[in-house]
Amino acid sequence: MTVAAWPQGLVVEEDARGARIAVSEGPHRRRALPLAPAVVRFARQLEVEAATGHRPEDTYRTPGAADGGPLDFTEAAFAQLVRFALQDDGTLSRYVDYDRLLGPGAPPARPREVSVILTKRCNLRCLHCYNDSALRDPHELQDDEKLRLVDYLGRWGVTVLNLTGGEPTIDPTFAGVLALARRHRMGVKISTNAWHLPGALLDAIRAGTVIQLSISLDGADAATHDHLRQRRGSFDRVLASLRLLEECRPRTVVLNAGVHLGSLEQMDVIAGLAAAAPVDVVAFKPITFTGRPHGDASFVLGHSELADFARTRDRLRREYAGRLVIDGKLTGDDVQPELQEDLSCQAAQTAMVVQADGRLLPCDTLAGVPDAPNVRDVAPMTAWLGDPVFDWFRGIRDSSSGGCGTSGCPGNAASKAIRGADRAAAAPVFVPLQQLRPRT
Repeated sequence: MTVAAWPQGLVVEEDARGARIAVSEGPHRRRALPLAPAVVRFARQLEVEAATGHRPEDTYRTPGAADGGPLDFTEAAFAQLVRFALQDDGTLSRYVDYDRLLGPGAPPARPREVSVILTKRCNLRCLHCYNDSALRDPHELQDDEKLRLVDYLGRWGVTVLNLTGGEPTIDPTFAGVLALARRHRMGVKISTNAWHLPGALLDAIRAGTVIQLSISLDGADAATHDHLRQRRGSFDRVLASLRLLEECRPRTVVLNAGVHLGSLEQMDVIAGLAAAAPVDVVAFKPITFTGRPHGDASFVLGHSELADFARTRDRLRREYAGRLVIDGKLTGDDVQPELQEDLSCQAAQTAMVVQADGRLLPCDTLAGVPDAPNVRDVAPMTAWLGDPVFDWFRGIRDSSSGGCGTSGCPGNAASKAIRGADRAAAAPVFVPLQQLRPRT
């Protein structure tokens, strides 16, 4: 039987590190899959098939079966995995455990959740924006590239797509992305400033595609919230969006409450506002710059305020137990050691991030990674399984998660390591654009 689907360059390599099946895409590009010992025989068969155009006689038969016997499930799943990983062909099933086909110590075949920074564009100019969002990044993925990326994630079998920004709802591809997510049965989580909830979003909520909506709120009144958001009327817009969700809401509504010097004393009022609205979780988050050097930090909580934050958070948890989830872990660089908490970080384990310019990273707190893979050059699965940035981060994560002495967030620890390592240039000073040109 002649088969023309496999590339001629398909090879199996074995050394002290184990076995891999690989294909070269050019002089400097290569895709490889680490192999579990049980599938090396199947990989050798594919290698022969690629070289000769013919299947070996014993291929695709259940061991011990007569000629024409049923297809061996493991072999078929392995062929499916190889086609997707090495040729970007086909779709991986949600119901097949591909992890067992990969080599010892390999990460899962795919992350469960992928966060996509859909755009850096934003209709607000928040003083504390950790993503420095405002204008479209000059290297931002084009619309067709974004749609191809989301389609790839769906074919990869990613179950949760987290859309963030910038403000994802204002991107021209937003409705198309939601449609692709629905086609691939991905649940979508969206982080928004709630200036406007477009019809495509409400339709996706009704269809069950959007499973979580996270809305930002940085104060209990317009003066406090609008000052941080640098646009008048943004507080009223949040309240209007919450009212809209009373009749059309996803499974989970989260209020992301940034806590700063101006809102620390408003935590009780914010919790009360959430309890009276269609909100399930209030995520109180002390404003930090997530490991980056920064400019004006006059609104950031100091050590005594962080201690006050922890006491208020714990009290609110007791008061609203059974009615409202009060979240708010302390994991930032500036948190005193006795208050630091384990973030239960899943970066590079079950989660990854795609930046607006296509860079593939373990998490969105990393800064100053000059050699990060880019979706324009590297398939996400290739980066996930073996790019040095992901391997390096997994090492830092494993040694720092649960508290590394400086932060409960391994992304912060990794950013510090980047700035101090010879392997990367020092991270540039991070000053949000909006602090340089504030908008009133």
